[in-house]
Amino acid sequence: MDLTSLMGELLNKDRLDYLEIIENSEGAKSIDVAEEILKSRGITKPKEIKKENIKVNKRLRKLVDLGILDSTKKGEYEVSSLGYLLMDSWQELNEKAETLNKFRRFFDTHYIEDLPQEFIRQIYRLSEAELTRNPVQWMKEVMRYMKKIERKFYNSTEYLHDIPDEILEKKVTGKIEQISILYQFYKHPELNYPDEKELFDELVEAEVEFRYLTLKNRHPIGIRIVDEKWATFGLTRKADGVLDRDQTLIGTNRDFVSWCRDLMYHIWHFEAKPLDVSEIIAKKTEE
Repeated sequence: MDLTSLMGELLNKDRLDYLEIIENSEGAKSIDVAEEILKSRGITKPKEIKKENIKVNKRLRKLVDLGILDSTKKGEYEVSSLGYLLMDSWQELNEKAETLNKFRRFFDTHYIEDLPQEFIRQIYRLSEAELTRNPVQWMKEVMRYMKKIERKFYNSTEYLHDIPDEILEKKVTGKIEQISILYQFYKHPELNYPDEKELFDELVEAEVEFRYLTLKNRHPIGIRIVDEKWATFGLTRKADGVLDRDQTLIGTNRDFVSWCRDLMYHIWHFEAKPLDVSEIIAKKTEE
């Protein structure tokens, strides 16, 4: 296989149009492809279609030679396994570009480089999320979905926000199966803010599961997930080094929520450590 030719064909938008036409037709002759191409340009004259068919047929044969298309005894072309793979790769690349363009200002002004590389490569999974405009909108959505928790709540934070009392009560009574908090310390084992101490005690009493990171080589990442049905994701602003709650990505789209879940799982299991609650309590006692 000529890799240079393969890449050249893949990067040619016309060839991708050919593949899509053939895929949608579940097999097509070159004249069918030529007709569809010209129809998209508003051209329907038979003479022009025949002229276009000469070029299209030559290109389709080259795609067969490269293994991107298969030819049948009926003179039709079908997308090969390699062709489908290349179409998927192109689609993913296109979705990445669209997502980066959609949230370009957000990514430009926040520390996206704090994310593991594999999650940056899957950035297209954020395409259907919504970018909040201010902290009021963010908090309104957070509280709305927090009250809907039925089974599990996951939170990655550097500041223990006020979790509604009814949520902790549900955890204590077993109505909520799991609350898992990934706490990001600036200076372990000292809580980042004085007003977190009382809430920390309440969370411990409710038998919340904790893990922790110490923020030495990166900035905080914010994640909240409710029952794997809703999520919010935030990064630290470059301007002031603060985890942004004015602008965060938020939503119920399955790809977005699963991306947040996978990121939380990755950090929880491969980067974070179990939190020794007694260390935090001892530190509080010293103070």
